[in-house]
Amino acid sequence: MFEVSIVLMGSVLFLGALVRLRQVYSISLISGKTNFRARWLALGATVVGFFLGYLIFITHLLASVTRTPSDQLVSVIFFCGSVFVFVCANLFYSTTRSLVDVLRENDLQRVELDRQATALKTSVDRKTLELVQERALLAEATTRSKQLDKERLEARMVANQRLESVEILASGISHDFNNLLVGMLGNASYAKQLGPDEGEELKEALTDVEEAADRAAKLTDQLSSYCGKNRTSLEAIDLSDLSKETLSVIRTSIDAKVKIVNELEDDVPVVWGDPTRIRQLTMNLVINGCEAILPSNGPLIIRTGSVKLDEDSESVGSYQDRLPPGTYAYLEVEDQGCGISELDQARVFEPFFSTKGLGRGLGLAAAEGIARSHNGRLTLSSVEGEGTKVRAIFPVAEHEAGKKTTLENSKQGLVRGAKILAVDDELIVLDTIRRGLERAGFSVDTVSKESEFFEVMSQEKADYSAAIVDIMMPDIVFEEMFAALRNRFPKMPILVSSGYSNIDTQGILGDDSLVRFLTKPYRVDALLKAISVHEEKPS
Repeated sequence: MFEVSIVLMGSVLFLGALVRLRQVYSISLISGKTNFRARWLALGATVVGFFLGYLIFITHLLASVTRTPSDQLVSVIFFCGSVFVFVCANLFYSTTRSLVDVLRENDLQRVELDRQATALKTSVDRKTLELVQERALLAEATTRSKQLDKERLEARMVANQRLESVEILASGISHDFNNLLVGMLGNASYAKQLGPDEGEELKEALTDVEEAADRAAKLTDQLSSYCGKNRTSLEAIDLSDLSKETLSVIRTSIDAKVKIVNELEDDVPVVWGDPTRIRQLTMNLVINGCEAILPSNGPLIIRTGSVKLDEDSESVGSYQDRLPPGTYAYLEVEDQGCGISELDQARVFEPFFSTKGLGRGLGLAAAEGIARSHNGRLTLSSVEGEGTKVRAIFPVAEHEAGKKTTLENSKQGLVRGAKILAVDDELIVLDTIRRGLERAGFSVDTVSKESEFFEVMSQEKADYSAAIVDIMMPDIVFEEMFAALRNRFPKMPILVSSGYSNIDTQGILGDDSLVRFLTKPYRVDALLKAISVHEEKPS
């Protein structure tokens, strides 16, 4: 009976131990840790295995020592083993419970830390993005500020350079004109002092005055060319032919040591321009190149050809204004002389700027103006010590031949004694016209005011064979005056003149075939030639 009780009590204890181990496993499931559950399952199996092995070992050991049958000792040993297992299971349970509580708390803390880390990362990312955007805005603002500063600096530099150019221009004009005025005033004063029997000396003095005036006229013409404001007489031009003609004229004035090499193409497209102006441009480029070659005596190469420009072509021209796409003909002069420094290249097209000691500084400036007045450009490339290449580019004419803008009149002239009306606001001009025409046998009426002009037009006896009219007068509207002349004298030839070089006569006068234009200043013989050729006989 005692043995049965011991076995029952041991069984209860063993079952209690198993229950505790089951609770340990449940806690491990709640913890959610796979490794943790595996460890406690292994521990439970170890405990059970240890308990069974312990029973077998103790039973045999006591049986051999006490010489007692094994079946009698089993109940006692089973009870003791159950007590041991129960105690171990409770220890495992309490330890596991504490450990799981710690792990659960750690999990909660880890979740909170993860949440805080995520929030912190989001905040950091947002702040980083804001900083990047602010940095981009700051960089853009800095770039814009630098660009504005650069533009302001460039504008200031351009303004300073323009002011310097104006100062140089004014100084050069003053210097040249003062020299010319000395010649004119001095010789005029000298001529007034001569007696009636000193005709030869008087003629020499007046010749010097005339030469000085011619030089002054050429100077103003060069300045107008620099501005690109010369009135042009357009016709179809072959640049190769024009270059040959120009070289044949100026070859004797070029140093014989200079070797000129012609690379002129035969099939260069014609351009629409004023041959006189383009001939002047050619002369300026050739003379400028010859001066650069001496004393090295290298060859001077003159080329003609054509080039096509498209949207991707670089800007062409000293002022960096882009030419429209199309085909262009060019005239190029290349020398192997001293070259031009990069600093001076930016100023070579300025009037009166020259790198030569005796240079006047108008050659390239005038050539640039002539090219621009023909809707072309002048380009320059140079390497100091190696040489310079200057190219004049002109748009190709749409038609190779066309009507000249200058009048092609018949050779029927005005008869002597014909009556001519002269209109100008400058009395000295009117006196010059009157004296020159009256000496040639014409009768001249002069008008300097609007009221005088319309008073003459209202007179029935007004019967003029020709009129000489200034196109720019402060007190007279030219269009009204021209309309009055044409209404009163529909077939009368009219000679229009002006000291302004940028007059659009085609836009003002239209296609009137009885109108010619004469640029001031002019000689009396040029005036006589202009009025003596017209299409209609005087009525």
